[in-house]
Formats: sequence, C-alpha cells, structure tokens
Amino acid sequence: MAPRVDFDDILEMVGNENWFQRRLIFVLVYPVSFLLAWMVLNILFMVSVPDHWCHVPGREMYNMTLEQWKNLTIPRETDETGETRLSQCRMFNLTLGDGFALTPVIGSNGTAATVGCMHGWEYDRSNWRRTAVSDFDWVCEDAANPTTVLTMNSVGSVVGTLVYGIMADMIGRRPVFFLNIVIFLIGGIINIFAPTFLVFVASRAIAQTTFPSLYNTFFTLAVELVGPSLRGQVNAIAFCVWTVSMCLLPLVAWLVADWQWLGLITIVPGAYFLVVCRYIPESPRWLISVRRKEEAKEILKDIAAVNKREVPKDLDQMLDDLSQQIEHEKKYGIFSLFKYRLSAIRTVFLTFCFIGNIVIYYALQMNVSNMAGNEFLNFFLLSAVEAPANLIGWLGSEHLGRRWTEVGFLAITGVSCLTIMPLLFSPELTWLVTALAITAKFSITVSFFVVFLQSAEIYPTVLRGSGQALGSTMAYAVGIGSPAIIYLSNANPVLPYLILGSIAVLCAVMASFLPETLGTDMPQCLEDTRDFLHDQPYFSFITRRKLRAESGAGSGGLRRRSVVVSQDGLNGAVSTRLAKLEAEAAI
Repeated sequence: MAPRVDFDDILEMVGNENWFQRRLIFVLVYPVSFLLAWMVLNILFMVSVPDHWCHVPGREMYNMTLEQWKNLTIPRETDETGETRLSQCRMFNLTLGDGFALTPVIGSNGTAATVGCMHGWEYDRSNWRRTAVSDFDWVCEDAANPTTVLTMNSVGSVVGTLVYGIMADMIGRRPVFFLNIVIFLIGGIINIFAPTFLVFVASRAIAQTTFPSLYNTFFTLAVELVGPSLRGQVNAIAFCVWTVSMCLLPLVAWLVADWQWLGLITIVPGAYFLVVCRYIPESPRWLISVRRKEEAKEILKDIAAVNKREVPKDLDQMLDDLSQQIEHEKKYGIFSLFKYRLSAIRTVFLTFCFIGNIVIYYALQMNVSNMAGNEFLNFFLLSAVEAPANLIGWLGSEHLGRRWTEVGFLAITGVSCLTIMPLLFSPELTWLVTALAITAKFSITVSFFVVFLQSAEIYPTVLRGSGQALGSTMAYAVGIGSPAIIYLSNANPVLPYLILGSIAVLCAVMASFLPETLGTDMPQCLEDTRDFLHDQPYFSFITRRKLRAESGAGSGGLRRRSVVVSQDGLNGAVSTRLAKLEAEAAI
C-alpha cells in the first residue's frame, strides 16, 4: 500500500517557514485581523442610542437652563428597576398663555396631560455629536430599528457563510476574497450615506454577508501555506492583533464622536486588500481537489523560488496521489456524523454548545450600551478580557482537561448572568453589575476557546471541517436572535440575563456529557467514532499531571500531540470569532 501523502510534507520541501510565508503573514494576516475587527464591529457604535427627550420649543423665551426646562416640560416615569427618570418619549401638553405663561392641559383624571414628542427629540451630546439613531430619530415608536439593523447583520452573516462558502468551493478562494472586499466596500460606503432606514439596513446586511468568508478565506490560506511551528505564531499574534483592534475601536469612536466619520475611518482602509490581492495565491489544496494540478504546481514552484528551495523531482506524482486521497475523502457527507448513535449524540451536544457560546458571546458584547457607566470604557473592558481569557482557556484545557474547563466556565457564565438579575434594582450596585458582566464575558470567551478545541478532537479527521461548519452555521443562524434578546431589556432589564444565564447552564450540562480528549489520539475515520471513549466514567477527572504519571517516559509524545491539537482548536476559535461576533456582530 502506498504511503499516505500529506500536503504539509510537500510544503516543507518548497519551504514552509521562510520569506514567502513571512511576507504572507505581514502583508495579509495581521492587517486583515486588525481591519476586519473595525469593519465589522463599528456598527455597534454607529447605532448607539444616546439619552433623549422630547423637544419642547420656547426655552429661549424663558431664559431657563436645559435641566430647568426639562423638569418643567417633561414628565417623570418609573422604569422596571424602580428608578424614576425623565420620560424619553412623552411631554406635558402645554399651552402658551398671556404673559408667556405655560399652562398644562388637565386630563380627565385631574393630572397634567401628556402627549408624544410632537416636535421631535433632543439628544444627549456628551458622548456623541451624532449617531445614526440621533440622525434618523430611531427612538420611541422606531426604537426597534437599531435592533433590526443588528438582526439583519446576523442574517447577512448566515447567508454569506452559505453562499460564499459554496462559491469558494466552485471558483476558488482568491476570486471570492476579491469579490468580498469589493462588496463590503460598496455596501459599507452606501451604508454610511444611506438616506433611509431601508437603504441603511439593506446595505449593511449585504456588506455583512462577506465577513465570515473574508475571515475564513484569508485565515485558511495562511494556515495552509505555513509550517506547523509557524502556525502557533500566526494564531497567537493574529488573535492579539484582533484584540488590540477591538480595544482601540472605542477610543476611535470616542475621539470622532460621529457615526459617519467612524464608518469612513473603519471601512475605507479595507481598500488596502484590493492592492495586496496580487500577493495572495490561490489555495493549492483547493486546486488539487478540483484537479487543477498544473496551477497548484506553479504556485508551489513560486513558493520554492521565493524561498530559494529546489522543487521536488517527483512533485507531479505526489500531487496525483494527494488528489486521489482528497477525492476519496469527499465521499463523506455531513450527515455521516449521525450514522452511529454515540457520534450523533455528541454532534448534537457539540452543536448546542457552539450555539450557546456564540449567542452568549455576541449578546454580552452587544449589551454594552445597556450597561451602566461609559459605553466606550465598557466596550474596552469587555474586549480587553479576551487575551487573558484565551490564555486561561489554553492553560486550563492543557492542564485540567477540556471537558471540565468547558463545563466550569460555562457554569461561571451562567451564575454571573443570573446573579446580575436582582442587582439591577439597586442603583448603588451598578459597579457590581458591570463587574459580573465582565466576568461573564471572560468566562464565555474561555468556553468559546475550548469548544472549538473539543470539536477538533471529537470529530473524525475526514469530517472535522464538516462538523465545525455545522456548529458554526447553526450558531450563526440561531445567533440572529441575539439582538432581540438584548432588546428585551426595554421591556424588562432582567430578561436578557435570565435567558443568557439559562442557556449557559443548559450548555454546561450538555458539555459535561462530552468525553475528555486530553492526551488521546484523535479519531481518523468515521468508524472510529462508533465507540470513541465510550467507556469513560462520567465523574472522571483527567489532568496533564495524571497523564504524565501514567505514561512515564511516554509523556513527551502526548505533549507533542496535544500542542498540535491546540493549534487546530485555536484556528477554529479565531476564524469563527464574531464572526466571531455580534460577532459578529453579530457580528
């Protein structure tokens, strides 16, 4: 039987950690990681809802301060938390009498009558000079419009994942990447200057369809064309760049304080990718899979030339063998994951964990405008926790195991969200609410990391991509409801935290039934999943120290295998995030 051909072996021969790879990283990976975070998450600030109240004309005639005029013309209301505040959507029905005296119209119940905002609204300009909400008056009767924008944003991500994923398989990664950039730039610019709500929401949704494809395409290309040891560096630095970009976004938003300028600053730099497209090769793996061997060979020759390496003499034969292997693996479809009972149950549980993680992750990020305190600082804090959270996720999963790290941090997320509920009715404890929200975001980020690592180790090699795609697609589809969950805070601020906390607890229970894969060999073929780790006790607790004690001198092999798996897991976590989001934002 002929030995199995691996593309990584071919890549090593032409150079997998040399000048070609480093040029690809610095020209593509780092700029994309930085700019995409801005291009996708800017919408959360563009539709920020500032404090507002009815505009009542005539203040200049009475020489009153704004606060005096508001107290005179705006009624007070008690919200769901028991706090009394000036109404945002009602005003006293006042008439101007002799001597410029203001006389309230008395209602049938003997109190001053109120009416809706007949003359429009005024907005708090302390944080924002302009947002899309203040420009279009998406408040009161139209208060659902920002939520609709974010919901359609998520719909765009789901549609784009399916449409551009199919296109990438049909015409290749490179042309789809170029097409996505063009569509995003056109849609983004139209969105910034949209004259109506319909144009605004449609242009943004169309632009958002490109995000998952953009991120997955560039990251897949980078991972495919670099060596194993360099992948760790690519993963780590790309994620750090993404986190830095998220942390800088609120600073930029605070400095410009204008939604259109923010849109231009964060979207127009995306034109950079049109310039560097010439340096982006087509995926050799894809070319081989569609029997375009000669084009793949030319790309490999270019890589060898840039890296000053010799082209293997038997390259043609190796590419032929690899093409046959890929063709053989194509016979498995996504429904093959449900062929065996044990595999089907684990697929369902993993998919639910995907859904729960993404819904909670994006909902907590989108909820920043509802948190007490400064929205820019809150966004920064929620973003800054990502770096240490992923470090904890990696260390926890490597030393304490995947299973209980996932369960533990999902439980912390659930407890944090549920604990917030009674605190919402105590204005003096807003600092504690913010702290618990940050704790929940930290914990779900750890869980987010681990669930992708688990999927890389539980699904068999021939269906690993399909399994992760199933989880991601289902998660994005259900994640469409994330903005609606946050919008429920308008009815009762407790509801979002009740829903998110309950989802986290349910996912923790499901995750506890997944096997512990630390230190085990990954399943390779579909048949391996029939009884993969089926005899593992429910209350087993496998740690790195225990494995080393049991394996003795053989622990080195386990350690090396685990590092490779960790990189695979990080690939999935970074490539899907926000899309991570709402993030994608949902982003």
